[in-house]
Amino acid sequence: MGYRRWLGFLFAAHPDDLLRPPADGISLERVRDFNVQLGGEMRPSSVALTIQSLYYAARPVGAERDWRWLSAIKAQFVARARPCDRFDRRAAPWQTLDLGIELMDTALTLSNTSPQ
Repeated sequence: MGYRRWLGFLFAAHPDDLLRPPADGISLERVRDFNVQLGGEMRPSSVALTIQSLYYAARPVGAERDWRWLSAIKAQFVARARPCDRFDRRAAPWQTLDLGIELMDTALTLSNTSPQ
């Protein structure tokens, strides 16, 4: 997904880069531009995952290249990313159990004939 986002970014912002070999389009300047765009669209933890995906995609498309600079950027994003707490949106276990029992009770009352 990160590489797909990267290609979409290049298509919108730097379409000429798509005419070059894939590894040639991945530069420090482009990754910085990409980060600016991502920062306006998603949370830091999602930006970190996207940059990480780009790094993992860059290694096979440019196996002969030294991607340590991109690995260092990836590590910085991962280190700074803090996932948000989602516990306030979870359903209580008893609510899930009650819903399951209700659905099974409803299923028992349904007709057991198949449509013809």
